[in-house]
Amino acid sequence: MLRGARSLDAAENDPDRYGDPDRAVAMRPSGWAPRAFDARHDRGRVSVLLVDADRSASALGAFVAEPYPLAVVISAETPSAVLRVARKAGQTALIACGDAALSAIAALRRAGAAGIACSTGENARANALVAANRGGLVVDDLLDGDALLRAARHAGVPAISRDVTADARENGPYVDFLLAQSLLIAQRTGVATVALHARPASREAFERFARRAQRDGVDLVEIGSLPAR
Repeated sequence: MLRGARSLDAAENDPDRYGDPDRAVAMRPSGWAPRAFDARHDRGRVSVLLVDADRSASALGAFVAEPYPLAVVISAETPSAVLRVARKAGQTALIACGDAALSAIAALRRAGAAGIACSTGENARANALVAANRGGLVVDDLLDGDALLRAARHAGVPAISRDVTADARENGPYVDFLLAQSLLIAQRTGVATVALHARPASREAFERFARRAQRDGVDLVEIGSLPAR
């Protein structure tokens, strides 16, 4: 099951928004993390975004079977069956809004998606995306600026941003290192978000990461719980 592309050859040519190692760690805009966090008394919290989740049904199924909360990011053109897989497993589904039609975003929100995940550098597009999202959670991946995060804040809807993409390079030690960076961010600021691709090797890294988070006193949490209230 492939997202967007009409064939395997076309899929190989699809751009991967999260595939640039130079943009693996984002500069977080201020304002959405907890205002008061004391690592001596409070536990850090991390949410995991599973991106390109609808490229492979088998990879998606293996991830959502994990006993940890995930935010499954699916294309606006994805079959509704993929959304049902995520929701049946009790996972949050977010729409990869990018260039998606606003009507498609609205339809997936009605079908049960909890919000959107993308970015844009255009204020008008950001406002339109927030409107189509109808009060749902906004996750700005910051790859095209932070206009979406700013529009969401202006509209008074819950909004956060991506901190880390852990597997822009498919290299085990590299992925483990960046996952560990998300733990450090959570321990320093109280919260962190990390994106992973739906790949078998990334799932193995995710399992190692979950065990380390437990040892380090960091909780893996549902993404909707992160925005400052």
